[in-house]
Amino acid sequence: MAEPVAAVAHDPDRDAVYLAEHRLEALLERVGTAGGAVTSFGARFVLEPALVFTTLVAAQGFATLTCIEWGLRPVVVIHASGVRHSSYRAARGQRPPQIRLAEWGGTRLTLCHELAHHVVESANGQPAVAVHGGEFRGALTGLLEHVGAPEQARWLRLAHRDAGLVTPLRLPGVADQDQQGSGKVT
Repeated sequence: MAEPVAAVAHDPDRDAVYLAEHRLEALLERVGTAGGAVTSFGARFVLEPALVFTTLVAAQGFATLTCIEWGLRPVVVIHASGVRHSSYRAARGQRPPQIRLAEWGGTRLTLCHELAHHVVESANGQPAVAVHGGEFRGALTGLLEHVGAPEQARWLRLAHRDAGLVTPLRLPGVADQDQQGSGKVT
């Protein structure tokens, strides 16, 4: 996940999305490796522990398995030496889609963030116009639910709502990924 910067016209929700993710990361640090209970937004959450991939092979395995389970073209996960922010790069020509992980970027939340860009692009056949818009947020929280972090997904939905953002529970054009909900928004 990248550091927040001033929102631009094509990505007006970026700062709010990154702020929510940074707040979640801070909570995950607080609850530690075992996870734990927190109260936010007037609700109680039992947050799953942060999952940190200690090798590139482990991060690649996680990304590949998630893509297969979601019916997506697999991405290549690479270490981006000297890069401060993790990022997603769409496929171009013969080059497959890539997730470029910064040195600190091997967490479940970061991989799900970058995979969410891949989900949206795959569903639409092109990158999203609103890069961190509703489709992206729905993909991110759906991925977190799918990979064993439903409380983190629920917390992010409420953080998005608190910031005035709508996060769909189900994405149009994406096969059912064991996501809960009926297309309603929170």
